Amino acid sequence: RAAFQEGVDHFLGHIRKRAVDKRREEEGEAARQAAEEANQPEEEMKAVSLVEAMHSMSKEERMGPGGLDPVEVFPTLPENLQECFKSGDVEQLKQVASEMDPEEFDKHF
Repeated sequence: RAAFQEGVDHFLGHIRKRAVDKRREEEGEAARQAAEEANQPEEEMKAVSLVEAMHSMSKEERMGPGGLDPVEVFPTLPENLQECFKSGDVEQLKQVASEMDPEEFDKHF
């Protein structure tokens, strides 16, 4: 019986030691991630609207599948559609589409 208890005690000691080691590993990993995030340029961390992002891309990068440049097409859209794309609000786009004449909406898409 004493040998069994000694084995249990040894096993519990091992588990406690591993728990302490694991906590240190997790704290070290959290600190490493925080340091990485702190070292990233602020540009990467800042969310930018698609419209703003398009202006920072080269013309080749932003060309659409139909060969149209979104930066050139954007000003030709009605103001309410421009607002939808600036805000990135899909629900607003659906609302504008439902209120707009279907032929007019299709012309822009």
